Amino acid sequence: MTKSPVIAAIDAGCGFTKFSKLRPGRHADIEVFPSLTEIVFCDSRCSSLRSPRRNALIPFGTHLVEVGPDIEAALGDAIYGNADQVRAWHGNCSVLSMKQQTLAMAADQNAEFERYRRPTRRDQFLATMEQVVPWADLCAVIEPHYPKAGNGRPPVGLQRMLRMYFIQHWFNLSDEGCEDALLDSPALRRFVGVDLGIERVPDATTLLKFRRLIEDRGLGAALFAKVGEVLQAQGLKVGTGTIVDATIIAAPSSTKNAKGERDPEMHQTRKGKQWHYGMKLHIGVDSKTGLAHSAVVTAANVHDKHPLPQLLHGAEKELYGDSAYASQQALIQSKAPHAQDRTNQRIRPSSATAGLDRIINRLKSKVRSRVEHVFGVVKKLWGFGKVRYRGLAKNATRAFVALGLANIYLARQRLMA
Repeated sequence: MTKSPVIAAIDAGCGFTKFSKLRPGRHADIEVFPSLTEIVFCDSRCSSLRSPRRNALIPFGTHLVEVGPDIEAALGDAIYGNADQVRAWHGNCSVLSMKQQTLAMAADQNAEFERYRRPTRRDQFLATMEQVVPWADLCAVIEPHYPKAGNGRPPVGLQRMLRMYFIQHWFNLSDEGCEDALLDSPALRRFVGVDLGIERVPDATTLLKFRRLIEDRGLGAALFAKVGEVLQAQGLKVGTGTIVDATIIAAPSSTKNAKGERDPEMHQTRKGKQWHYGMKLHIGVDSKTGLAHSAVVTAANVHDKHPLPQLLHGAEKELYGDSAYASQQALIQSKAPHAQDRTNQRIRPSSATAGLDRIINRLKSKVRSRVEHVFGVVKKLWGFGKVRYRGLAKNATRAFVALGLANIYLARQRLMA
């Protein structure tokens, strides 16, 4: 059977050249984009093309990477065995090598097909996190505890699971919700490195087991500490000033569950005239960099002053805090003997120095307000304003990881410089 001639057409407005080869019952299109970096078989009605030169089938989705002279000879010789059958007017290229790529991965990465697509904020965020997160250092923390390949099914790659775990924190997703998000979003699949053409997305149970590993081995605090070490190595050192504060993380107060009771490890507390139920996250933040260096999780009814010594690193010369930490000089001296107490003082309206005290408190608050940036990222950006799990231990692990990711996010511009 004689081969049908190749029809070549140029569409200058669209900026690509399309070649169509016609066979009885089969059809294939090849599109060459303006960059002239690859040729893609893109017609789903053709599963493969035969390459006489290589005596093998070229699967649908194969990319031909080009670098040299004469695209006519390249296409004709590589696909049809006869350069004279191809007529093209689009510059100089030649076939260098072939790279296999599944349709699913091509669909995820082929921005060339979508002329008007622009990077979304999610794309930009994930690209930034790809650059600034110290993946190798964080994987080294988990690797000694991670399952090794044995006689059974090999485990999912550690970095892939860590990326999926961080996506769960960044977008406030449940285990099932994280699996569905990966199935739904090409941007998330590219970030995790999943190609649906050849592999499945790690399911919710796999993510659950990984999360349990982090919780049972206490790796949340270890990841938070490792992030601090990496940031200090990058020049973001912990200084001699610390800001302390606490925030309430709400928990469900309903008793409509199997046991008919609320979480026994959570507690209620009153703030102003409003009652809250949940836990309390206490943090210590460096006064210069604005990054958290210590954290403690307690029930909501624990007063802010009790975890104060655990929030100090001992080398402080200045300590900032709101009026809940006022008059706690003994606690401060027990951990940081050289620290000056710069906490906001309570003001009595009838006092003769009330006006001066307000001015002093306002000046202190300009420094103290940096702690709210960390809380803003954790509670608003990461969505950790309400607990997802029962018990303090699981939520403490989530809090430590969220704080570590918040530090990376707040320092992203310095890390990318």
